[in-house]
Amino acid sequence: MLLAEIHGHILREAEGNEDYLTSTVFGHLRYLLPGVFWEEFFRLAKALPIAGEEKSLSEYLAERGCRISEFSTLEIHFWPSHPKFGQPDMLLCFKKEGSHPIVILVEVKLWSEKSGVGKDDQLARYLRILNDLSALNANLPKDPIGALLYLTPRESLEEVHSTLSSCRGEPVNGGLLFRVQWQDVLVAANRALSGADRRSELILRDVSLFLRRRGLEYFNGFAEEPDLRAFGAQEGFFYVSKGSFEGFTEVVGLETIQVEKAGGFMSDDYGKKLTSALAAIRRLHSDTSKLMVDFDAYMFADGWDSVFENVATRDLTYHVKAKFWMAEGVYRYYTKNPKGGLVEGLTVVFFDPRADEPLFLTGQLQYRLEANKLISDACGAWDICRLYFDLIDKRELGRVYRHKNIDNGGIESAKVLAVPLMSIQSLADAQAKLNEIREAQV
Repeated sequence: MLLAEIHGHILREAEGNEDYLTSTVFGHLRYLLPGVFWEEFFRLAKALPIAGEEKSLSEYLAERGCRISEFSTLEIHFWPSHPKFGQPDMLLCFKKEGSHPIVILVEVKLWSEKSGVGKDDQLARYLRILNDLSALNANLPKDPIGALLYLTPRESLEEVHSTLSSCRGEPVNGGLLFRVQWQDVLVAANRALSGADRRSELILRDVSLFLRRRGLEYFNGFAEEPDLRAFGAQEGFFYVSKGSFEGFTEVVGLETIQVEKAGGFMSDDYGKKLTSALAAIRRLHSDTSKLMVDFDAYMFADGWDSVFENVATRDLTYHVKAKFWMAEGVYRYYTKNPKGGLVEGLTVVFFDPRADEPLFLTGQLQYRLEANKLISDACGAWDICRLYFDLIDKRELGRVYRHKNIDNGGIESAKVLAVPLMSIQSLADAQAKLNEIREAQV
C-alpha cells in the first residue's frame, strides 16, 4: 500500500488509521540494517529536559556502551502483548555478539493522545513492561537494555510530563521514556540516504515520499500549486452568495490558470480551472497545519500550553444552506497560567473581504479575569483577528498595533501584527514576528 499511496491510489479509510501507518512505514524500515537510519532516528528521540538539556535516546544508549550502528541484526515485533500491562505497537530488538541486546518498546499515535490516567496511564503501563520484558510474547534474549519510545505527529512533552507524574512512588524509571515525532522519521530517512546502499536507498526514499504524501513533515514554507497563476486583488471571492441558486458563478481571473483543453460544461474548461484553485487551497491548508504543529512544539518547549487544546478553527456550518463550507481562518492561543490573563497567539486568515491575500497575524493580549474564571473563558478564538480588522481603520502590513481597554476592560492591553502569509517560509519567520510583538512597548 505504500507504493499505491505514493502514486496517488489512496485508501481513504486507512488515512486516519495509526496501525496501518505503523505497519506500512516500519514494515519497510525493518529491512534496514541497524547501521542504516536507526542511529539518526534515535538521535532525534528526546527525554524530558533536565536543566534545559534534553538527552537523546542515542546518547542514553552510548552511555551504556551501545552504538546502534555497531549492532548486526534487528527484529521488529508488531503489537507484542503483555498479560497485565497491555499491548504496545512495536518492539525493536537489536542484537550483536558479545553485547547486551537493546529492546525499544514503541507506542505510536496519529491524531489521538495516549489513553488512561493515573495507574492506568498507557505510557506508565508500558514503562512497567520494561521491568517484565520476559512476559511478552516475543521470545526475547536475556538482560536487554530497554527504553520506551513515544511516537506522535506533534510535540508530546505535556503527555510525557503527565505520565511521569502518575508514576511517582513506583519502581519505574522515567528516564527510559523518550519522545519523537513522525516528522523525525522523515528527517532521519533523508539524512541516512548519504552512504546508503542501493537497496536501503530505495526503502528510505519510498518511506520519505509516503510520509510527505501524508503531510508528516516539518513546515518548510508554503508550496505553490504549479498550475495556478496569480489572481487580481478582488478576483477570488467565489464564496459571495447571490441568494437563491442560479447556476455556478464563474470567477473573473480563473481564466489565467493553464489547463489541458478537453471540453467541459462551462466556458473555457472552467471546472478544471476551479479544481486547480481548490487544489491550491488544500495545499495551503496542509502547509498551514504543519506550521501550526511546529509552532505548538516551539511554544510548548518554552512552557506555554494551548488555551483551546487541539482545536484550531470554529464557526463552520454543516447546514445545507450555506454561503460556503470552508474555514475562513485558523488560530492558536497559548498561556503559561490558565488562571492568569496573559495570552500569546497567532491567526492565519485564509480569506476576508478586507484582505487582498491570506495573512499571518500574531498577537499578545492581557485579559482581565474575573474570580474563579479561566483564561479559556475570557479569550475569544477570533480576538487577534478582531483586533486587527475591526479596530484599526487604516491597516498597514508589518506594523505593530497597540490597544488598551477593549471590551470595557475585558482586554486590558493588546499588541497585534499582520504580514502576508506567503512571507512566512520557515518556523523561524513565524518566531521572529512573535518576538517583534514581545519587544514592542504597549
